[in-house]
Amino acid sequence: MEKSTTIYLVRHGQTDMNRDRVFRGRLDPPLNTLGHEEARAVAARLKGEPFSFVLSSPLLRATQTAEAIARMSNVGVRTVRELIDIDFGKWQGMSEKNVMKRHGRLLHQWQKEPLKVTFPGGESLQGVRKRMEVFLAYLAAQFAGHAGVVVSHRVTLKVLVSILAEIPPKNFWNIRIDTASVSIFEIAPDRTIVHCVNATSHLARVGEGRVTHDF
Repeated sequence: MEKSTTIYLVRHGQTDMNRDRVFRGRLDPPLNTLGHEEARAVAARLKGEPFSFVLSSPLLRATQTAEAIARMSNVGVRTVRELIDIDFGKWQGMSEKNVMKRHGRLLHQWQKEPLKVTFPGGESLQGVRKRMEVFLAYLAAQFAGHAGVVVSHRVTLKVLVSILAEIPPKNFWNIRIDTASVSIFEIAPDRTIVHCVNATSHLARVGEGRVTHDF
């Protein structure tokens, strides 16, 4: 009898660019002070869970979060290129306000019809979805029957959740993924069971005045 594979999807902790609503994509900012607190909190939340591997995007904000989890549970971190953030192209490093001024029409389309958007010099959601399909095939080939943590980014995880929960791609914005949140899926041979999406109760005592937002 085939065993199920359980994955704990974790978004990285906060960076200054998240806090200031700046598009990140392939830029590589580190966690800020609050982000490190969030990483420690999610590590404490996952301590004792029966996972045997930690996979991470190669970007620093993700690996710093993954390493905090790995240290708490004595498991190594493996970086996986497919888990990297979406390529926002020319938007990378621009604040949401500046994008509104310079690319207002495209920003509106991204907020209303995300499947129709390819970022100037960057990627589309279809491109991210193809990467996630490759990642899931890799997961099935290498870690079937085991439990593990997957640390990645907002857009990447929204797409991954939509695939696992069979949510239509056009409903991308119906999925919320906060920094340092946990989403748990059990991938069985005949179905995928959703245990939770965007759990953040472990962050209740992190950072005085902490505000959660999906950016």
